[in-house]
Amino acid sequence: MLIGGGGSFSAGGPGKGMYSRAYTRILNQYGFIESCKSFIHNYTDDGLFGLSLSCIPQANKVMGELIGYEFSLLMDHNVGNGGLSEKEVARAKNQLKSSLIMNLESKMVQLEDSGRQLQIFDVC
Repeated sequence: MLIGGGGSFSAGGPGKGMYSRAYTRILNQYGFIESCKSFIHNYTDDGLFGLSLSCIPQANKVMGELIGYEFSLLMDHNVGNGGLSEKEVARAKNQLKSSLIMNLESKMVQLEDSGRQLQIFDVC
């Protein structure tokens, strides 16, 4: 939720991720990036976190450097250098909570959760 994601033509707005780092630090700053999405996959013993970007072909040489730079800012304690602010973290936490609660009403999310529990714990 902190990094978020979207495309350059996404309809942003409160609750749609327009305050996420993907919008404010990547999509709004670099016109050659068409989409930026973070993803996370949790497993019982490990997980996978990543950032996926698409850009115009001429910009592909700088994408790795840009991703590395943005990840390094997540570890920076100096807010003035682009590090995380308390307000930014609180906003991401609130967005995650509301997203989890809203997803409880989705039949597809309920089905996916049941399937995951069946696969992992052999219970439903």
